[in-house]
Amino acid sequence: MNPRTLRVLGYNKVLEKVAEQCAFSGGAEMARGLLPSDDLTTVQEWLDETSEAYKLLEQKTDIGFGGARDVRGALEKAERGAMLMPMDLLEIKNTLIRSRSLRNTLTRLEQTVPRLADIAYGIEPCDHVISEIGRCINDRAEVADNASSELARVRQGLRQAQERLLSTLDRLVQSSSVQPYLQ
Repeated sequence: MNPRTLRVLGYNKVLEKVAEQCAFSGGAEMARGLLPSDDLTTVQEWLDETSEAYKLLEQKTDIGFGGARDVRGALEKAERGAMLMPMDLLEIKNTLIRSRSLRNTLTRLEQTVPRLADIAYGIEPCDHVISEIGRCINDRAEVADNASSELARVRQGLRQAQERLLSTLDRLVQSSSVQPYLQ
C-alpha cells in the first residue's frame, strides 16, 4: 500500500493502539514499524501466527515478559567497549533468563503452536552468559568477590586492613594512658 492510502486509513493510529498494548518497549517499537502486506502467503502466515498466539494465551495465562528489560542500550555500550554497570549486567541476565524460559515453553508446546515454536528455536539460550553474570554479580547488583582473582585479593587486603585498624582503635580505647582524653 502506498503512504497516502495508509494515511487516509489512519493506519498510524491503529499501530499506536497496538503499540500501547505491548508490555515491552522493543515490541512497541516493532509494532509502530509494521507495514501491511499484499502477499496472500505472507498475510496467511501472519494470521496463523496470531491465531497460535491467541490460542496459547487462552491456554497458558502465565506467559509473559515479566523480568525482561530493553537491554539494547547496554548492548550497544558493550559493543563499543564501554564498561557496563552491575545493574546493566543483572538486567541482561534477567532478560536472558526470561527469554530462555519463553523459548523452553514454546518449544515444549511445539505440537500446539508449531509456528511460534519455530520462532522460539531462533532464541539463543545463552546459558554461558547467564552463568558468568551470575558468578560475578549477585542479585543485589553487587560485584562478587570471586568475579576475578585480582578483585578477591584486593578485597581480602581491604578486610585485613580494616581488621588491623579496628584492632588498633580497640587497643587505644582500652589503653589507660589514652582513656582520660577519650572522656
